[in-house]
Amino acid sequence: SQDTPDNGIACALWPALVLGDPDVHSAFSDFYADTYGVRTAYLDLMSGLAAHFATHPAVIGYDLFNEPWGWEATEISPLYEDAASAIRQEHPEAILWIEGHASTNNGITQTLLKKPTFDNMVYAPHFYEAAVLGTHIWSGLTQGVEFGFSTMTSKAKEWDAPLFVGEFG
Repeated sequence: SQDTPDNGIACALWPALVLGDPDVHSAFSDFYADTYGVRTAYLDLMSGLAAHFATHPAVIGYDLFNEPWGWEATEISPLYEDAASAIRQEHPEAILWIEGHASTNNGITQTLLKKPTFDNMVYAPHFYEAAVLGTHIWSGLTQGVEFGFSTMTSKAKEWDAPLFVGEFG
């Protein structure tokens, strides 16, 4: 069943609400299992977008999934492989941006994504400094940021891929 959106004061706690909401986890599980054909529709969409934009001079690539949820090894990595295949059939030279599970966007937790089998890709995590995200206060200390960038940089080096942090806070 659908829930009525709440954009009030409780919305400030959205990360905790998402973590604890069984409907969110069920929706992602259903997506990866293609329970209602949504994963297939997603792959068709990616193929269609790539076909449409392949000759557009301003489009150089595609972000495969913004802040995904799910098991990295058994759900997210296979989805990326399938999405890459769908896109590359239409736009072979496209750069592909990939990121790990949304929970790795704090730079503390290293992604467990498998190294993609496709080339011409960018490791593109987001970075939200954990202390700031939790308290909404910047302490001025840089250790969290330094650690986060060390974590992200080490994954990019492991994959021999560029690092692109396109969302941060």
